[in-house]
Amino acid sequence: MRPVRSPSEKLGWVMVTAATNLLAVPFLFQRSVLLKRHLAFEAVLSVFTIVTSFMYHLCDSLQLYGSRGLGLGEGAWHRLDNIGSILCFVVLLIHFTDYADELHARINKFAMLWLVVLAQEYAPWDLRFTVGPIALQAVIFVLKRVVVDGGALPPIDPYMAKRAAALQGVAFVFFYFGLDEHADPMRICHGLWHTFSAVASQYHWRVVYSAREGGRARTISKNKNVKKSGGNLA
Repeated sequence: MRPVRSPSEKLGWVMVTAATNLLAVPFLFQRSVLLKRHLAFEAVLSVFTIVTSFMYHLCDSLQLYGSRGLGLGEGAWHRLDNIGSILCFVVLLIHFTDYADELHARINKFAMLWLVVLAQEYAPWDLRFTVGPIALQAVIFVLKRVVVDGGALPPIDPYMAKRAAALQGVAFVFFYFGLDEHADPMRICHGLWHTFSAVASQYHWRVVYSAREGGRARTISKNKNVKKSGGNLA
């Protein structure tokens, strides 16, 4: 039996665990981040994940468990939140894979969407079905870079990469410590996981100069070719 929270405790939980999901909005939805033509799927997925995570944490904070939880129920919102969160990491890996052909990227995204939904319907609380799709996409990333691209990495912005890795690393630390709810009864660590992930998100989507962006990516590739050929592009 879960202890009943007072109104002030419920408000505190809403601010710490639910409202912190909204911090990602100003960081993600910028022209230089997700508001790019080739990242439409990613933008829609991010909205889905923010909404479902907010609703799950709102139900959890207000202790609206079972089927009483704001339409779908706390458990259903939680499963949808899992699907969105897993897909965000999967689709970020697809972005790093950097398909030159948009059709290949779309096929990969929709195939993984299908797989993640099936995995979460089959066993939503089994860690293997959470990590599995992410690990599979990591294998696809490696195979594509090694087999198709001959081991070459896409053009990377080191400034964005360092900040994305550092901030997301801190976020993962808070996520780990937030797993023990008894040691963190107000879920402060989980709120900090949301906060640092939100700040890191603005860098994630700018690490790779995508081949589908044109302009800047083509310029970088051209400059690399010039260096390798000693200045000749013939």
